[in-house]
Amino acid sequence: MHSPVKNVLGRFAYTTLPPAPGRDFAGIVVCAPQELLGQAVWGSSGKPLA
Repeated sequence: MHSPVKNVLGRFAYTTLPPAPGRDFAGIVVCAPQELLGQAVWGSSGKPLA
């Protein structure tokens, strides 16, 4: 089950509504130190960005 669904169902202790969209990210590193270039990254900021 995806985190937005779990959030609305109250399955997270820190749930606040309405949820702030846009905290998830994914992509390929294109501008960074050489050892990071081309790496796949994904995650969540864990904090609302709104």
